[in-house]
Amino acid sequence: MVNLEHGARAAAKAACVQGLYSFTVTLGMTLVLETVFKVMSRYFKARWLIDWTTIATACGAVFSGSWYVNVLAGTPEVFRTVVLGYVIGGVYCILYVRGLAQAHRNLHD
Repeated sequence: MVNLEHGARAAAKAACVQGLYSFTVTLGMTLVLETVFKVMSRYFKARWLIDWTTIATACGAVFSGSWYVNVLAGTPEVFRTVVLGYVIGGVYCILYVRGLAQAHRNLHD
């Protein structure tokens, strides 16, 4: 409720925007991570480089989209609105890429 100090209407609007965006990102994040992982696996051989470029690329795209959507919607406290999602999304990306890397290793061993 970081936007409540700007009025109930602004807070509700910000919550809806962030909620809908989070739902959409959750559905699409797995596909983005898997696609970027496959592409990076073609360009790099070092596992750490594949993993971290995948994480940085996917998070950069998704997080900048979140910021942009909230700015367009007129969210008063953009940073405070999105920061928790960034932390949770970052952890999700790291854990998911670790799983992809493990599955990739198992396939190629």
